[in-house]
Amino acid sequence: MNNLIIEDAKVIFPNFSGRENRYNREGNRCFSVVVPNAELAMQLKDDGWNIKERIINGEPQGEYYINGININYDYYLKPRIVYVSNGHEIELTEELFDSGIAGQLDGRGAERYDISIRPRVWERPDGSSGIKGYVDEMRIVAKKSLFGQRDDEE
Repeated sequence: MNNLIIEDAKVIFPNFSGRENRYNREGNRCFSVVVPNAELAMQLKDDGWNIKERIINGEPQGEYYINGININYDYYLKPRIVYVSNGHEIELTEELFDSGIAGQLDGRGAERYDISIRPRVWERPDGSSGIKGYVDEMRIVAKKSLFGQRDDEE
């Protein structure tokens, strides 16, 4: 099964810091991503991906998303994540995520996400199965600061 590639992805429910909450156990870095169109969303759902319809205040938004994409540095194939800020590219290791970038992404988000998602098929003893998504590669472009360097500063 090939990776799912979504460029200029819309990331929702970010938990890059891996904080524990009602839907997440401590240390599990994850997020959800909106699928670019309904046709692809239905195809992915038929294939076994965990696809949900986005609902805000009880109203369907006409968007579908892949729920719970994980960033797992414990797997033998580590994700390659590049963070771009002010023209500089930084490859994010697990330690760099812990240095505060994860919290910034959780709070402020980013200007752009390009993501390659590795599908992993799972099956339980009861016969249920599906596909779980893991980040294989991701490029994150930081939001520009409202008060970054100005032309009148040298």
